[in-house]
Amino acid sequence: MQALILHSLWGFQGSLQEAIHQARHSGFDGVEANLDHPALAGADHNMVVAEFAAADLSRCGSR
Repeated sequence: MQALILHSLWGFQGSLQEAIHQARHSGFDGVEANLDHPALAGADHNMVVAEFAAADLSRCGSR
């Protein structure tokens, strides 16, 4: 089993792009959010998938 450190969007007020940027530059393994989070409001499913794929957060962690 592997533990991952996720940047949670609970209480986060910025955009999805800002969250991904913060997670990436802070060494998090990924981003955690529910689909009703304001950062995802009005976002197309394909756009969200593309944003996470482009972020390639799997390479950020030092583990």
